[in-house]
Amino acid sequence: MNKLTKYFICAACLLSLISCASKQTSYVYDDEEVDIYDLSENEKLVEAPVMTDDFLGDLDPLLVKNTMVLTKSSKGMKPLELSKTYLFPRYNTLDFTFRYGVNNINFTLNKNERSKLAATMEQFLAEYEAKVLPRHKVKSKNAYYNSTCPLRFGVASLNYVADDCKYWTNCQIIDKHAYFLIHFSRTETRNSKEYTPQVNLYLSPSQIRDFLEILDQDYLTSQVQELREKAYTY
Repeated sequence: MNKLTKYFICAACLLSLISCASKQTSYVYDDEEVDIYDLSENEKLVEAPVMTDDFLGDLDPLLVKNTMVLTKSSKGMKPLELSKTYLFPRYNTLDFTFRYGVNNINFTLNKNERSKLAATMEQFLAEYEAKVLPRHKVKSKNAYYNSTCPLRFGVASLNYVADDCKYWTNCQIIDKHAYFLIHFSRTETRNSKEYTPQVNLYLSPSQIRDFLEILDQDYLTSQVQELREKAYTY
């Protein structure tokens, strides 16, 4: 092969490479030129998911403010802080975790259960203020209402789960003081023959008012609203 032939072959290869490169880097633009900076302030170009009873946003759990309740011991009433209360925006559920005796206890309330609990708390307050609270032997048959909710427990971790733990609410007079009672009954767990412990949480009228604040759906929605704005604003 002479030098001239080699020259033509090299030139042909070079032209082929240039042609391929031009095809790979060519772009098609719209006829209309768009000003990418002509956006109104805080314009929401990312569509935010609609809030429902079971969904507030695709966000991680949020810690809500602490509340106090009471438990009953041989020495009388003693305070118990609910310091690990989390809102789960993806499911619109409220999780309460606390130490009760030797066990860690965790129970979950969805929007429907929170509404029922709030309604009976308000009923208790109305009866308390009107001085017409019933004086009866406390049991499930004369409770404000009976229902179920998920409850988990364990000594070191929440190993045992009851998907439908039975619970009810009532009022109880102790040492001439009226308390709102949330009673969790012994319920068989799903992963063994273990039963959930019986749990009694008592609330005074002032504690009920604090508790009602975190049950309020408007309050819970406000906790995720700021994060939603940051997540879905361009």
